[in-house]
Amino acid sequence: MTLKKQYADICGLTLEELDSFIDDQMEEKDSRDSQGRPLKLMEFVSTGSLTKDATVELLREELINKYDGYTWDGNSRLLNPW
Repeated sequence: MTLKKQYADICGLTLEELDSFIDDQMEEKDSRDSQGRPLKLMEFVSTGSLTKDATVELLREELINKYDGYTWDGNSRLLNPW
């Protein structure tokens, strides 16, 4: 299935999907944060998943580094935890 061009990005998240997910999840700002960072981002910080100086850009980089998986067609870059 993954050898067919139309299914090349079916087994993971594309970078566009990751960005869309981050945009959707990071809308609400944390009123307690002096930098006005997103509430969801601060939840990652409070659990110790990210450092205190984390930004949305840093979260994106961390996710890409952790889940950057593969490409079936040489064009689509997929993120996948498996």
